Parts: sequence; C-alpha cells; structure tokens
Amino acid sequence: MTSGGGSINKFILYCPFTLGSYTGTYGFQYYFDYPAVAPLARFIMIDPAVWMGNTTGTRVMYGNGSPAQQWVAAQINNARAIGIPWIIVATHKVCFSAGVESCETGNNFTNFLMNMDVDLVLQGHDHDYQRSQQLTCVTAETYRPECVGNDGSSGLYQKGDGTMFLITGTGGGLLDHINATDGDYGHFASLDATTYGYAKISVTANSLQGQFIPTSGGSFKDAWAISSSNSAPVWLASSLKTSNLSGRTLTLTWTPALDIDQVSSYNLYANGSLLTTLDGTDTSFNVTGLTPLAHYVFKVQAGNTAGLWTANGPSTTAFMHLRADVNLDCKVDIIDLVLVATSFGARTGSPGYKPEADVNSDGVIDIIDLVTVASTFGQIC
Repeated sequence: MTSGGGSINKFILYCPFTLGSYTGTYGFQYYFDYPAVAPLARFIMIDPAVWMGNTTGTRVMYGNGSPAQQWVAAQINNARAIGIPWIIVATHKVCFSAGVESCETGNNFTNFLMNMDVDLVLQGHDHDYQRSQQLTCVTAETYRPECVGNDGSSGLYQKGDGTMFLITGTGGGLLDHINATDGDYGHFASLDATTYGYAKISVTANSLQGQFIPTSGGSFKDAWAISSSNSAPVWLASSLKTSNLSGRTLTLTWTPALDIDQVSSYNLYANGSLLTTLDGTDTSFNVTGLTPLAHYVFKVQAGNTAGLWTANGPSTTAFMHLRADVNLDCKVDIIDLVLVATSFGARTGSPGYKPEADVNSDGVIDIIDLVTVASTFGQIC
C-alpha cells in the first residue's frame, strides 16, 4: 500500500511481466536477466522503504545484515559468477536527491550498492530527472568530493569508477522542483524539472547508453554512457550536418564522439564507401569532386587507439545542386529568375506556391529568394 491508499497488487494485475522469466516476487523483490539468452545485464528490482500495509511500520528495509540486503548481495554475486557484464538495481524511493524527497532507503543500503560495484541504480519517487556523478560513497544531504569517481560532466563514465544513480520521475505526475541549495545537489551532473519524458537505455557487452526522451512540457534532453575499457567510442546526442553546398562540393560538420581514453580517428563514408580517414581532433571536412544532381548519404564513424570503431555514427543526406538553380539544369540563369518571379508572394499551401522557387525554404517566395538568385547569377555546376 502507499500513503494514498493505492495497491501495488493492482499494478501487478494490470501490468504483468512480459520480458520472459523472473526470479522472486514480481512487484516486490525479484530479478530478471536481459536478454534471456546470453544476458548482458541483470536487473534487480527491489522495494526498500515501500509500505507493505497502511502504516510506516510495514516498510521493508534493506539495512546492513538484513535478509533483504543479503538477498540483493546474492543476486549480484551470482550474476558476476555467470559472467553477466552489467548490474542494474531499481528502487522506487531514493536516499540522496536534489529534489523534494528525503533519504528513505537509508545511507547504509545506498553505500552497500556502491560497495557491491553496482553499475547503475534506477529510481523514481522524486518527480524530476536527476543523473548523478559516479559515486563510491554517499551521506545524504552532504556533498563529499572524495566520493566522486567521475563527475559525469561530459556524459561519459568509465565502468568501475563508481555507481551512477538515475532518478526519472517524469512519467505523468506533477513535476516537483530542483533545489540548487540542497546538500545533495553537487552530486548530480544533470538535473531538470521542466519536462515530462522517459529514460531509454541500450545495453551491449561493453557499454550502457542512456537518453532522456522528452514527451511534453519542456524540451530538456540528456544523453550519457558507461563504457568498459574495451569499448569503442560512443556518440552522445550525435549529429552530422551539411553546409556550403554547391553542385560538386559541401562541408560536413559533426559533434565529436567520446572515448574513455581517446578518439584517435574518424572515418567518413559517402554512399557506403570510405571517403577519407581524419584525425580524432577533426570535426569538419570539405568534400570535393561530387557529382552534380546526385543524391548522397554521408556517415561518420569514430575509432580509438585500441582500433575499436563505432557502428552507429550519425548520418545525413545531400542532393548536389546549386542553391539558386530552381530548374535543376546546373546553372543559375534568367530561367531561374523568371520561375521565382512568377511565384512571387505565394506562401506554403497557396495555389501558386512552388517549393523549388522558395530558395531559402522559409515558406514564402519573396524578395529574399529573388536576391539569392540574382546574387549567384551565372554560377554553373
């Protein structure tokens, strides 16, 4: 039961477990391995400080030496013994937070999770989003710099540097607020209480990658990764963009990848073929020798000094033409001026609107489009 009278049994009834098999008591204390065959992660779902009845005295506690804590330790040790790379623990309530909730799960149990080298702890209760630093110890309401294994400022963490806590209470209830004067505030690398959304986590043998996906309210986003020492670089909030496009040339610009050691190289691809290899400090490249009026798909991948390469780098498309070449004949001439002039004043949705004559793609064919054609008059591919 909760203080509001809601029953966990109703959630269990209407939200049955759908990920295969689990061990324990679903909805209370259980674990499952993902995927079921050759698992990459063990998810341990527990209920510290959650009421089992109508009073606070019915809470389940996971203090030192308790049967509940011993059960958690056994599942962590078993996962490691059978070679599961990632240990993820989920609790509803929290201990340290820069939101409105206080420490209910207990300092002892929170430190126990860190002492057991849990990789990630998923939590709710606070109606906000908070991503912590990687921590090796904690005392609620107290910032302790000696507990910080990785400050998380770049979004990239290294496996083994501590435990990362992720509070995502942004699923529907009214959002709370973040308190910048809270004693726990300094232990969080990313915080928000303006945007509803959910956390999406992808797991491989060598990395956990997470995103906060906004659904309504504000526009806050977040991305992070925990990588092992034998992991390829990672892309967080990645993008690849084109600019300075002409009939035969363009400029590619990308957000840098991250690596726990060093991004040493980038490979650029055009339509699946290697275009060039660049230094890991580069984030742009001028592409020449392209075919006019051809479509291209560009992609970038990042490599590190161990020779490990990403497979999910950002991509973009481009159609090689002169910007003001309205009729796509590889030259900007009087015909292009006439095409813009005959549609002058038309807007998106109106009968005379021609998208190709809206040179700057702002939804209206106006003097800016005419000037753009005139200023590049005579260019050829």
